[in-house]
Amino acid sequence: MKEGFKMKNTSKIRRVTILAMLSALTILLAYIPQLGFITLGPLSITILHIPVLISAMLYGVFGGVFMGTVFGVSSWIISQIRGGVLDVLFFNPLISILPRILFGLVAGLLAVIFLNKKISLKKYYFRVPIVGFVASMIHSFLVLFMIFFVTMEHSFNPIKMISEFFAFFVIFLGQAGLEALGAAIILLVLARVLINISDLR
Repeated sequence: MKEGFKMKNTSKIRRVTILAMLSALTILLAYIPQLGFITLGPLSITILHIPVLISAMLYGVFGGVFMGTVFGVSSWIISQIRGGVLDVLFFNPLISILPRILFGLVAGLLAVIFLNKKISLKKYYFRVPIVGFVASMIHSFLVLFMIFFVTMEHSFNPIKMISEFFAFFVIFLGQAGLEALGAAIILLVLARVLINISDLR
């Protein structure tokens, strides 16, 4: 009994430590210019979603939602500090925070479903970058949808709504693809580490 209790406490301490490290990494990336948020003309490409994906793959829904919240709050704070053209949009928590929490939830669910203990290591290696890619694309879609929802005019004009949504889709398509591809590659490289410390394995 004592040994089992000790192992459980050790697991909790390790989980808290890893989440604290991922949170610190997220905050650090957010505050260093052109690292966490890379501005390329009208695009703002981020790598802050990767710690969320790592946390989701390690600790499921809880890990995803927790780090998604850290990501969203960091994004909201940095938008207040930087004050760039695109940052104005992220003054609104519905754009900066809510989509990131939902993203963490989705990433956690995908991890629980597709990266559980029942699959083989070969399938795990194969699925990790795919889950990362899909979850990352969902993140971009959620942010895009909230930008569209918040900024669209209140008057109901189907044609204008469709044209505005298409414009957003075209602008962010390249950004979403680059973020998702980057996440897939990084997670594939980290797959062995994730296997060794994941609660889902």
